[in-house]
Amino acid sequence: PEGTTGPAGFLTTLSDTTYVACENAPAFYNQWYDQIDSVLRARGDSVLSVAPSRKTTYTFAGSCSDTVSHAFLVRRSAAPDTTLRYLLIVRDTVRPTIQSALPDSLFLRCGETIPDTAGNILIRDNCALDTDIFNQVTLGGDCPNTYKIVRTWDAWDRCRQRTTYQQVISIRDETPPTFAFGFALDTTIDCSQSPHPDSLRRRPVVTDNCDTMPRLYYQDVQLPTQSGCAGDYTIERSWFAVDTCGNASIVRQIIRVRDLKAPTFTVPRDTVLDCSSGDHPNIAGRPGNVKDNCALAASINVTYKDVVTSSACLNTYSIRRVWY
Repeated sequence: PEGTTGPAGFLTTLSDTTYVACENAPAFYNQWYDQIDSVLRARGDSVLSVAPSRKTTYTFAGSCSDTVSHAFLVRRSAAPDTTLRYLLIVRDTVRPTIQSALPDSLFLRCGETIPDTAGNILIRDNCALDTDIFNQVTLGGDCPNTYKIVRTWDAWDRCRQRTTYQQVISIRDETPPTFAFGFALDTTIDCSQSPHPDSLRRRPVVTDNCDTMPRLYYQDVQLPTQSGCAGDYTIERSWFAVDTCGNASIVRQIIRVRDLKAPTFTVPRDTVLDCSSGDHPNIAGRPGNVKDNCALAASINVTYKDVVTSSACLNTYSIRRVWY
């Protein structure tokens, strides 16, 4: 007959063979031995010897099971001496346990600290842990800063019962680059100045939490002004900063291009003409060296306004000619 155990593994009935879980065996052994001795003496048996002798302490020595055997030589009244053998079979039926202080699935932003395994994983066995193996692999995603770290722990006890635990850490880059504070202030320039960023000294500084060299480029849209002046227009410049995972930031800049300087020219010399020649500019002279900072000389409209001062003689007069 087999013995049975109650709460915490303690014996409730006495039989030839008793089973107990290995984690309860050290505390259970003495209770089991004492009960056998007590039951034998209670029914009038005299215990002459026990082979082998009682253990001082019990330690689980097996892999999957361990058998403790004691043969009690007893003497009964009006009966021959009898040997009674009792077996305590200690068994390991529980797999190791792996406990993690971190979630099974963990989501982190790129740049955040990836938790270490040290101090976060506890591997235990109810009786005798044999081997534990750790393995880590990195699985690439659709961009360099998006990937997965898969950590796997395997634990075996001496009975070759196995437990596997897996943790998946997903790293994602979802943060777009940032433009340095204060960039892209709107500006007004003269039409003679190039609106190129290097000329304006207004090329932005861009940083990203993961990508050390985010891509930077711009697109211009030229908007006409209402003045009708060819040298006056507005550029709407859109700056784009894109990291390796496609996260993008946009900053818009307004560049007002204006013709702020009047043309220059050399005024004809003062002159005296015969009344028969007339005073037309072709005779009196036209301005020379006509220049403009923006417009071509051929497109500059040079005109004049005369103020005539007469004299007593009809064909003698002076002209104050203003060119503009």
